[in-house]
Amino acid sequence: MHTFMTIQFLMSYPDIPTDGKLILKDLPGSGKRIDVLCRCLASGFDWGIADLERIRIEFAVFLKDDITLFFSKPKEEGTRGEVWWARQIQNALQGNPPNFIRVTDKNLREHITDLLQRNYKIFALDEDGEELDEAVDVGSAQYSFMLGNHRGFDKIAQKVIREHQLPSVSLGTRSYLGSHCVATIISKFELSER
Repeated sequence: MHTFMTIQFLMSYPDIPTDGKLILKDLPGSGKRIDVLCRCLASGFDWGIADLERIRIEFAVFLKDDITLFFSKPKEEGTRGEVWWARQIQNALQGNPPNFIRVTDKNLREHITDLLQRNYKIFALDEDGEELDEAVDVGSAQYSFMLGNHRGFDKIAQKVIREHQLPSVSLGTRSYLGSHCVATIISKFELSER
């Protein structure tokens, strides 16, 4: 019997406006690169993993002012895209979150402490880290992967990584888009489940 596995992606986006005022036709500008986050959400929830029954994908996204968005898989299937995800984030930040987004005031440091107490294995993605295949035991049940935004890890994330001495893992020596990192990590666990 297989155990149920959780993979949670941790992302810090301190520049995204927390008032939900986004111009949906200008996500990179008005959303301060919220498009990068939306692509990561699409890669985690929309890109062909609907048949995985024993892997739960989650995202914890840390914004400024200690606002955190927790994402789980939407119940309805389908390809949604960046604008759809941006609209859901906008709704959540304006006080009307859909049932797959939870808004809290937990900050990154508090969340990492909570995950460690619940025995999550937490890794920071870094091109210079240990190779993912060597660092990760796919038999374990709970993983978190910290991804930088389009500029890498912000100062708060860097400090939390140092404070908790989180190990780093690498998908290779090249820098990849966050959405590709998410898809690659999910693929690794998906293959282990077959």
